[in-house]
Amino acid sequence: MIINILSLLLSLLLIYSTFLSFKKNYFNIFEMIGWLLIWFGIIYLSIRPDAIDVYIQNSLNVSFKDTILTLSLLILFILNFRIYLKIKQNEKKVDKIVRSEALKEYFKNNK
Repeated sequence: MIINILSLLLSLLLIYSTFLSFKKNYFNIFEMIGWLLIWFGIIYLSIRPDAIDVYIQNSLNVSFKDTILTLSLLILFILNFRIYLKIKQNEKKVDKIVRSEALKEYFKNNK
């Protein structure tokens, strides 16, 4: 039960982080929607962990502990999100540097 509450709170924090990243133009609208769907999916599984049990039992004939599954998925998505965010931030920085260097070169050659 505590794992479900923890994953719910962390998902809400990551929803907030996703909105902040969108406001800073690290994400476009499609990327933001994609990440929000993932976070809301984790929230849904935190509230109703038995929803995944039906799928697992029907496809794998195995019953996993919902807390272990929820926690492991949450950790993987958090790590994936942080890596993705850092990549987007670095792309913005490189783009800004390349544009400024191109403008410097352009004005230097056209004097």
